Amino acid sequence: MAYSTLAQIKAWLQGITTTAYDTELTATQTAVSYHIDNALRQYTDLPVQTQLINELADIEAEMVAAQFYQRRQTNRDHGNQMLKEAADRLIKFIDARFKTSIGISNA
Repeated sequence: MAYSTLAQIKAWLQGITTTAYDTELTATQTAVSYHIDNALRQYTDLPVQTQLINELADIEAEMVAAQFYQRRQTNRDHGNQMLKEAADRLIKFIDARFKTSIGISNA
C-alpha cells in the first residue's frame, strides 16, 4: 500500500513538477512501500490505522525522493543523506508507536 502521493514525493524533489519522472517515482514508491510494510509487519497488522498514515506518507515520500537522487550522479550524496534521515525517522516512528506500547525499549 502506498502511503504518499506523487505530489508529496515531488515536494521533496525541489524543482521537479512535471510528469516526466512519474513512472520511475511510482515504481520506486511501490518498492519503498513494500519495505515500510515489512518493517511494520513485525509490530502491527496492516493496513495501519488511518491516523498514522500521514506520518508514514512523509517518511515514504522522503525515501522515494532519496532513492531518486541516489540514481543521479550529481545528487548521490544528497540522496544518501536523505535516505539515512528517512530511515532514522521510520525507526523512531516504529519505536514510538509500536515498541513502547508492547514494552520493548531500545534504550
